[in-house]
Amino acid sequence: MASHHLTAGHVGSTPALGRYLAELSARMRGPRGTRARVLAEIHDGLTEAIHAHLADGMPPDAAAGAAIAEFGDPATVARSFAAELATASARRTIATFIATGAGDALRQLNQPHRVEVG
Repeated sequence: MASHHLTAGHVGSTPALGRYLAELSARMRGPRGTRARVLAEIHDGLTEAIHAHLADGMPPDAAAGAAIAEFGDPATVARSFAAELATASARRTIATFIATGAGDALRQLNQPHRVEVG
């Protein structure tokens, strides 16, 4: 079995992994903080998969390629997080409405109005 002396930092910064995460990031829409959290989770998962392939004796570049292939096409992965990112965006918009007082105006618009005939 081959022994690879790469640290998590080196594995986590392979060129292939960097390109994959950059493409994935470009395809994601939503609040920056939520996107960053999702990308960090994906990075961690890919790094774990790379380490598993290295432990099986795979060369570093092949291990990175195999991990990326297991995760899937960036467009497909981005679509799988679209609902989560849309929900986060909606929450942020609602919080902005509430913070700016626009929420009061919207609530008033939704109240039933009485019409009195005199």
